[in-house]
Amino acid sequence: MKEIVSQLTYLPVIEKCIRQYYSSKHNALVPKPVVLHLLETLRTDLVSSGYILSEKGERVELGNISEISETVLLSSSTEVVITPSLDLHGFSALFCGANLRVETIGLLYTMAARASAFFVDRDEDNDGAFIQDMVWYSTLTLRLARDLAPQSTDVIIWLANENAQLRSFLEGDASLGVWRLVGDLTTDLLALGFHREATYSPERTPFFLAECRRRCFVTEYYLEKMFGLVFNLPPRITSRYVDVKLPLDLSDDELFAQTPEELEDAKSRLTEDGWNTDGKLRAATWARLRYILSQFREGIVEYNFQASQAADPARLSVKLLSCGLSSAAVLSTALENITQDPSRILPPGIKTSTVIRNLSVLASQLGSVASSRERNQAFCLQASKAITEKLDKILSKFATSKFQETPDVAASTNVSPMSVLTPGIDSSLAGGTEEVGAIILDNYENFDLMSWAIDFDLGNAASDWTMV
Repeated sequence: MKEIVSQLTYLPVIEKCIRQYYSSKHNALVPKPVVLHLLETLRTDLVSSGYILSEKGERVELGNISEISETVLLSSSTEVVITPSLDLHGFSALFCGANLRVETIGLLYTMAARASAFFVDRDEDNDGAFIQDMVWYSTLTLRLARDLAPQSTDVIIWLANENAQLRSFLEGDASLGVWRLVGDLTTDLLALGFHREATYSPERTPFFLAECRRRCFVTEYYLEKMFGLVFNLPPRITSRYVDVKLPLDLSDDELFAQTPEELEDAKSRLTEDGWNTDGKLRAATWARLRYILSQFREGIVEYNFQASQAADPARLSVKLLSCGLSSAAVLSTALENITQDPSRILPPGIKTSTVIRNLSVLASQLGSVASSRERNQAFCLQASKAITEKLDKILSKFATSKFQETPDVAASTNVSPMSVLTPGIDSSLAGGTEEVGAIILDNYENFDLMSWAIDFDLGNAASDWTMV
């Protein structure tokens, strides 16, 4: 902690960088009034407490760093209580002054590093070491703040976002470390319930903080989708679990209006769906646009990651036997009745040719769906052969127009359809390596499909033959 606090000797440089940061960046996540108030409060408290001994150029001399460190450590370990009556001064007092927390220091370090890397006129020789130090302590303060705080705070979330943005600039968007940072930030947001509209109730959160949280969530939603596309990974946050509204398109100054009347006047100038009417681009404008764009991106990502619905051959064979076979028996019987009695017809809308074609497809599927390693193969082959023979008889009668009654072979020979499955067949399939031709199908030549389907009990058969 002493090392972290000792970096406050750069306070004049940090102040300069952050002020230039806000003069150049118009879509900053953390509102300018909040950060500048924290910065001002930090300096005022250090001066009034006698911790700043002197100031020369871009450095200050700090005294009693151990005492500052102990104060920061104690404050960072206490819970932050947000009340709906908080204003900007009350909010800052929770994180700065006598309650200076490690995440506040880290936020200032991180924003100074981003400003120095992005916007400030740099001296490579002098600023290079400063940026490296600020990046290191930015990451260190983030880890320490999460470890110390009983629950994540708004400033921790701001720090995590700024740290992820900084690391993304230094390491590139394809850095796995940045993806992990975005994941940790997502966890913080979900833990605090920022994805639920109930979190932003006026009974729980002051208006300015609710809007800041909305901006934070929609920005993180955008980052998460962007990095998900970079890494070709599914989203962590999906819109089906989100009901938070878009932040209002207010400027930072309007958001922190001095009186309720000024705030209501600013809100009255917005459209019904929350957009500004003066055509200016604000931080909230960018946040709203990115959130809308990210919803489209989520649809693209989800489409790319839909689970394939490839059929399981073993399950498919069972379905064909248990569902398709009974339907085939009914349809083939209906066709056979037509050949025997020309006065009978199929229901309206059902063509004979369509039924025959579908039965042929089913017979083909039954003949090929089960592999030689599956015990269902014997059932499938038997059913396929029975349907094929039934169709041959029906087509033959249609072709010759000789409607002769076909005797019930199963009834006349007293051959039970299930008894055809002899132990010899089962033993031939036990090893699972024999060819299909090794199965003797001569006994399947003549039996009635309807009777076979009625007597066929897949559940009882499973007790004798294990289905793969």
